[in-house]
Amino acid sequence: MNKPTLQQLLIKDAPIIMGILNATPNSFSDGGDFFDPKTAIERAHQMVREGSTIIDIGAESSNPKADLITAEEEIARLIPVVKPLVKDLPALISIDTYHPETMKVMVDLGVDIINDINGFRNPASIDAVKNSHVGLVVMHLDNPIESMHIETQHDDITHSIATFFLDQVEALSDHGIHPNRLLLDPGFGFGKTTEEQIELLQQLERLTALPYPIFIGLSRKRLIGHLTHVDVAKERTIGNVASALWCLQKGAKIFRVHDVKATHEAFQLWQQLSI
Repeated sequence: MNKPTLQQLLIKDAPIIMGILNATPNSFSDGGDFFDPKTAIERAHQMVREGSTIIDIGAESSNPKADLITAEEEIARLIPVVKPLVKDLPALISIDTYHPETMKVMVDLGVDIINDINGFRNPASIDAVKNSHVGLVVMHLDNPIESMHIETQHDDITHSIATFFLDQVEALSDHGIHPNRLLLDPGFGFGKTTEEQIELLQQLERLTALPYPIFIGLSRKRLIGHLTHVDVAKERTIGNVASALWCLQKGAKIFRVHDVKATHEAFQLWQQLSI
């Protein structure tokens, strides 16, 4: 199996598609569809064929209506999916978790990226990854995990996120983590008002001007439904692709999406017309 490193993907001009694999029974958009390990593994390979170079696997839903689960339960859900994929998948494997215990187990299994919606604010999470070479997705979040969806007001949302990013880069660097391992996620859908998220999209170049790759996770989220008047999450494909193209134009690099095939085809057309 021959797969690129994260750094090799980042130096290319092409945008990077990260396919979403929810190995959960209660995700807001596809809960239960890929909870069975065999189905999840098949879906991972399908998304690679469709154009993903990274697969992001999560076993705990961030659905506002979902209950938090323990690290032990999360690990038990992940291992039957992750072990075969580490061995056979010709793409990078990312794990969507904020549990330090899960991070440690997944790093030991040989995954490539840890995607932390808590932004590595937990010192134990830093300890779990600092002696590895995995890439790290640092997401902006003001609130504790338990209240991650409570909206907080910001005088300037883009400035607040940029300040958070620079603070976290410094904190991680103080623990020996090289900045070239970091991907920065503005955290759409987490603790931000609709108006702030629209402002953030309009001003995204203020973040992409930072010397770090910007990671976008907008797929199927409520903001897309609000802007396109599509209530059913699975039916937001056109809005998902349009928002990805907008963020690509603004300089974003990595796109975490459900609709891999549609996004990949749109990016291919965009790149050919941009030559």
